[in-house]
Amino acid sequence: MRGLCIALLVAACASTSESEDGTADSSEGIADTGTDSATLTSSMSDTTPTVTTDDPTLTTSVSSSETESETEVTSETDPTTGPTGCVTSLECTDPGSPVCVDEVCSPCGDAADGDAACEAKDPDAPACRGDGECVQCTPANPSSCEDVTPICDGGSSSCVGCTEHEQCAAGACLLDTGACFDEGCEVQINPGDDIENEAMDGCVLHIHAGAYAQSVTVSGGTVALLAAGDGDATLAGETANGSTSLTVTNGATVYVEGLLINGNDAGGIGVEVDNAFVWMDRTQVGANTGGGIALSNGANAHVRNCFVGGSINNLAALDVTGSTIDLRYSTLGGGFGATAAALRCDAGSTVNVRNSLLVAETNAPEVACVTDSFDNNATEAELEEMNTNWFVGWAEGDFSLNVANAPAEILTTAVWNTEDPLVDIDDEPRPNVDGTADVAGADVP
Repeated sequence: MRGLCIALLVAACASTSESEDGTADSSEGIADTGTDSATLTSSMSDTTPTVTTDDPTLTTSVSSSETESETEVTSETDPTTGPTGCVTSLECTDPGSPVCVDEVCSPCGDAADGDAACEAKDPDAPACRGDGECVQCTPANPSSCEDVTPICDGGSSSCVGCTEHEQCAAGACLLDTGACFDEGCEVQINPGDDIENEAMDGCVLHIHAGAYAQSVTVSGGTVALLAAGDGDATLAGETANGSTSLTVTNGATVYVEGLLINGNDAGGIGVEVDNAFVWMDRTQVGANTGGGIALSNGANAHVRNCFVGGSINNLAALDVTGSTIDLRYSTLGGGFGATAAALRCDAGSTVNVRNSLLVAETNAPEVACVTDSFDNNATEAELEEMNTNWFVGWAEGDFSLNVANAPAEILTTAVWNTEDPLVDIDDEPRPNVDGTADVAGADVP
């Protein structure tokens, strides 16, 4: 290359010399190339100059250093070789890889704290599930479940309302709203304690085993009366004066579960609901000579998995006047007499009955009520004339089925559906599969 430059310089000098001799053509040729002595000097100082002459065979290419520079520029702008992944979790749209860990969208379990990573990304999905997805809740992290949806449903990883008392920390559920009772007022009741005195608004009363010869009235407010589960807790009323064992009135809402409201034998009613609201589950209301349950004056009741009635002559086990009741999976038994019945209602009432067993000792109809719905129930019309030996303890109001004597049809008359009770009065499991045949009444033998 250096030889070529020298040759060109010699040629240029020769051309200049010739121009002095009057030979102008060669001088014009150099001028046409735009190359003067300064340019040539600069080119000679470059380590890899580009030189252009009239002779195409003398044209050189771009230096290797310039080529390397262009290659480097190309690599910086090529998206296939630049940075990849994420900067924040908001860029991660795959549910299975919802959080950004070390600039890579990853399952939330790969983060140091999966729940914290999920909450940082989306406060509405603050729980890290085992499969790596961010969800509303998990059984291990139900922190977002509150108010009327306090329970985490593990199947759907979503917050739902409570449907059973046992789901709540205080042991009681506001079944009409799905919220749990507050834990601020839980009272342990033992024989000798005054139940009515403790039945204050918002309180959960855990009633322990024993006999309570008391007549309890709840007037206003919201209260739960729950058996503590350590044996039979029996509320018998003040039998000396024949008053009602449990009265709910003045707009009160009372939840009852697991009690025996039994043995009021001086003409008192077991449960009377007047212009109030009651939820009754897995409760036995029997052998009360004034009647089983009486609803009046716009009362509203939900009765599930209950025994109601017994040998009560000329009275109804369940009497509904100007009120509303939803009766499910319960056994109602009436006594003798022309006006005895398992269920009686007037024209101003709303009555819905499902999956129940209704019988009476009387020859009169056991159902003296025009119901709004009456589905999958067992009555003597479909079975046969009732015999008290169908049951373990008819006289005491214990309507547990004696399978050896009871008609087999009772065992398959009911049809279990979603939102029906999961267990019977004795905590025996129900089918828990939609459309499955089940036992009518409160007892699964």
